[in-house]
Amino acid sequence: MRRSRIKTVRRFYRGRDAVRGEHSRPNTRGRRLLCEALEGRRLLSVGPYPDLPGLHPEDLRPDQSAAPGDITGTIDEHQVSIDRHDAPGLPVDNSVPSWLLIHGWNSSPARFDDLADAIYAESAGDQVLTLDWSEAADSPWPWHVEGHILDVAIWAADALTAYGFTGTLLNLVGHSFGAYVAAEMAERVTGGVNTIVGLDPAVNVPFNAYNPDGPGEIDFAEHSSFSWVFSDGGGSAGSAITPESAHEAFAVENTGHSEVVDLFWNMLSDVGNADVLQYFPLSRLVSYTPGPWVPNQYTKSGNPSSGGTYEAVITADASLTVAHSIDFVPPDLAPTITATQRNDGAIRPGTLTSLTFSFSEDVGTSIGASDLTIHNDSTGEEVDLSALTAGDLAYDPVLHTARWDLSGISFTRAYYTYTLNSVSITDLTGNELDGDGDGVGGDDYSDTLMVALNGDINLDGSVNLADLVTMGHPNHWGQSGLTWLEGDLDLNGDVNTADLIILGDPSNWDKSLGIAGVPGAPPSHQVVYEPLQPPTRDEQTAYGPKLPRFASMLGVPRAAANTALDGVSEDDSDEADSQSSKTELNPGLLDLLAEEQTGRRYLLTDPFTRFGRVNLTMIAF
Repeated sequence: MRRSRIKTVRRFYRGRDAVRGEHSRPNTRGRRLLCEALEGRRLLSVGPYPDLPGLHPEDLRPDQSAAPGDITGTIDEHQVSIDRHDAPGLPVDNSVPSWLLIHGWNSSPARFDDLADAIYAESAGDQVLTLDWSEAADSPWPWHVEGHILDVAIWAADALTAYGFTGTLLNLVGHSFGAYVAAEMAERVTGGVNTIVGLDPAVNVPFNAYNPDGPGEIDFAEHSSFSWVFSDGGGSAGSAITPESAHEAFAVENTGHSEVVDLFWNMLSDVGNADVLQYFPLSRLVSYTPGPWVPNQYTKSGNPSSGGTYEAVITADASLTVAHSIDFVPPDLAPTITATQRNDGAIRPGTLTSLTFSFSEDVGTSIGASDLTIHNDSTGEEVDLSALTAGDLAYDPVLHTARWDLSGISFTRAYYTYTLNSVSITDLTGNELDGDGDGVGGDDYSDTLMVALNGDINLDGSVNLADLVTMGHPNHWGQSGLTWLEGDLDLNGDVNTADLIILGDPSNWDKSLGIAGVPGAPPSHQVVYEPLQPPTRDEQTAYGPKLPRFASMLGVPRAAANTALDGVSEDDSDEADSQSSKTELNPGLLDLLAEEQTGRRYLLTDPFTRFGRVNLTMIAF
């Protein structure tokens, strides 16, 4: 049983946090509370023990008229305070997410200046506070300092509660004995706190009644929504017991008890190996997101153990303060598809020459050319892939990619569904492919694609007015360095007459692939391109004179095209007229483009487009 000790009455002081020997006068509330206690009207707590009633939070509310607003008090005649690091001199704000940094034995808030700055930067401006208990922590005898941990924690928890803080706004970071102050504070805040970060929580020292290693004394996870502890794996100053109570505990090799603070500062400052830093942004902590590891796989000394209590081992470089590498056991999950690529990334919607799949892990020992099947959704028939050989499948064991060379297979213009066989494709431990990404292996991976009609620029499954509008836009027509998606149908990088001939060819114009599948809808993954914005009037004036030339190529009277331009001047070029006589185009194409109506002239669209009625002057070539 713990020995009861009588503590001095806690008091709040006005003004700045008092420095040693410069105490301010106690405020009137503190004097009144003391008088009430002496009169027997209220019993003040004289210790942290459950057999004595505690000080009510309202009794601890500081005089908020004091400037600059730091929270101050005394523990056993030692000054304690909670101060703003991010904005010194401004009052503490009880309504915003806050980080409270807590130092350890023979230390002070100044030890955390760099870490506090890093937290402020990464937390996007959260309030950063420091708990200064340096007077109580200043002693050559660690057991004497350890004996103050509960006192400081109870004072800080009560003071913050009295000041109006709720636990959900508090994130605590403590080093050495300061980690235990954080844990004890969290236990005494109603509902616990948001997060805790423990930096090498100290080993227990004898000769005092407080023992953090005692059963149930410290539990970082129990009183926080999420917690991390970083422990000096090879040192003797840190506890081997208390870190295991965190949600995630990490053994740090090649560091020291004090250096752990700087290692965490460097991690938050993006100093170190990116392979380590990626797992420790504050955003993962405050979102309560577990890391990508199997828990409890290591001991404090960094040795692998199925009965361990640590999640991972971080190794520092020669500086002792910069993370160099990390070891952990990844969960044994089924492999998934992380990305697919068609035609090696080339924008050639009218062909299918290759399919490449990226896997989440190595499947190279199981995959084969026959694991891919392709179904023609437009005809309902399977595509014959029997000609594929082992040489048509290239697997990269480093990138975990598999590429099927389909250049020897004939594909008609249609909708297709391709499938990877889950039973045949497994990882190195035999887990079958998780095709639908639900975390359970054994289901095929399938997706759809389209081998587009020649002229289907917007990939909606049909060749019509919408494709003509895209091709003729001022940013496309007559320009170079473009792709199919802007109207380059012959794939030479230019959008010009040659592409227009392809678009207007009777074998392409007004053709449609119909519906993908029977029944069904066009593939949901196909890119749907938003309609282009209409040209400005200046663009119409600049490009408009080219429309009569274009219309002439389609065998339509130039006068009709000029009339449709609402007065835009005509370019009298015989070259366009002669070009139309050399090219056999669909004679009814412009009939689908223009309809003269009394008092108005519109382009009419077919059922496959999304443009509705479009004023003819929007089409400027």
